[in-house]
Amino acid sequence: MIRVLLVAALAVLLASLPARGQQEDRLAGIDRDIRAGVYGNVDRVLVIRDDRTVFDQAYRRDYKEISRGKDSPLGCGFGCADAARLHQFNYLHPDWHPYYQGKALHTLQSVTKSIAATAVGLALTSDGPSALDRPFLEYFRDRNLTTVDPRLKKATVRDLLTMRSGIEWHENDRPLAAGNTTFDLEYSRDWIGFTLGQPMDAEPGTKWAYNVWAGRGFGGQMLLVIPSRDLVAVVTAWNVFGGPARGILPPLLDALLKP
Repeated sequence: MIRVLLVAALAVLLASLPARGQQEDRLAGIDRDIRAGVYGNVDRVLVIRDDRTVFDQAYRRDYKEISRGKDSPLGCGFGCADAARLHQFNYLHPDWHPYYQGKALHTLQSVTKSIAATAVGLALTSDGPSALDRPFLEYFRDRNLTTVDPRLKKATVRDLLTMRSGIEWHENDRPLAAGNTTFDLEYSRDWIGFTLGQPMDAEPGTKWAYNVWAGRGFGGQMLLVIPSRDLVAVVTAWNVFGGPARGILPPLLDALLKP
């Protein structure tokens, strides 16, 4: 929630303050709040407006100390002695998150959901909301759908994006280990096939269940083109709506795909 407040503050700032000096003053205030911990452990803020970098600031944090002694279903922090939990899906250990193996490579997680939501919103401004009510499996016709639960064939794009597809999914109610649907998904070589093969436990549109694939994986063929799971959500609307967000997504993809 606090990260959402930070994004909202930046959005209001840039929308309401055309004067450069005013922007800089307000950004300095946000910078002070970040340093004071108001928004949690923010590692970097980059603001670009009208093709100009308005603000770019990184914040150094000692994640060994921040994570020391922490333990939850998401993992265990620095000092954890359980070898079975020391892997890349341990979201509390500084060897993997937020920076990977001490490098500058930063984990993304659900940041990509915000990118996907923005792209879908842009698409709907030109195509209208009716696209949300089409069966989402229309975009997976290259797949063998003969074994898919018939109920899933009624699930719409709206159902998928609001995580009400009806697919049985155990992410928050099981330890982050084998048997946790998201854990098993991340070890799968085929995210689409894995998800479409899951059982259903509700009719589409009737039950909300947090499903990480719904937010990141709805990229259709792009999963085969771009193997990084964190790029899948970026191209969601581009793949599904055929490019209404044409002015934004290609430059974004170009930037993300640069070595």
